[in-house]
Amino acid sequence: MTRGHLLVEFVGLPGAGKTTLASAVARRLARRGLAVKNVGSLYPDTSWKVRARKMARGLRETLLRPQSAYRSGLAVLASGQRSLVDAAKALHNWLFISSVVEENGSGAHVVLLDEGVFQALWSIGYSGRDGALAALLYDLYPLFPRPDLVVIVDVGPAIAAARLAARPFGGSRLERAPADDPHAFVRAVQVWQELRRFIEGLSTEPQGVDVATVDNNGEGVDANADALATRIEHLWAGRRPIDGWARVS
Repeated sequence: MTRGHLLVEFVGLPGAGKTTLASAVARRLARRGLAVKNVGSLYPDTSWKVRARKMARGLRETLLRPQSAYRSGLAVLASGQRSLVDAAKALHNWLFISSVVEENGSGAHVVLLDEGVFQALWSIGYSGRDGALAALLYDLYPLFPRPDLVVIVDVGPAIAAARLAARPFGGSRLERAPADDPHAFVRAVQVWQELRRFIEGLSTEPQGVDVATVDNNGEGVDANADALATRIEHLWAGRRPIDGWARVS
């Protein structure tokens, strides 16, 4: 590795269990003596205090990287959000995620993101016009350093929907979809499948991204977390992942 930190992003449909899995991995890495920062645990809910902290981070990103913020704004506007309010929310979330990625990119530690650059791109693509994700990937993804490991949290749409229905808060854009939009979940799955194909393609490129897929349909969080913690340990040590770990199950 050429940088001091190791960046791990968890990505998947809302309700896939990204936050739960990232927290379980963080606990295991800490017990094994690795310095770890689980960014998702810093912003645990949708209270006004957390929202204010996120807004401050987004404004800070705009001031520190105005050219990147300007380019991001153009890309979000071009994505065809349903309203200017939706565009403003999407841009704010993107700038917040950008700030988190940049700030946690220094120091010798493992950074776990349960909502990183890829998840933010899914969110903008989901609420934009048909086909918006391809342009977003072209315009926005190159602005940031690639993660060292992307964990695709695989779950069936029906299970994801059931988990969302059982959650006490509406933290994702999908949960806040208008009640008169019967195609919201179908669109969410379509955009996710497109994003997943892009991520999986990165693993085949020279100097590509390491990608792991975990089956999170059942109750196997502990087994998945154990396997991922070991894989991250190998990456942290600078060694190749052990054979047969193209997919964690």
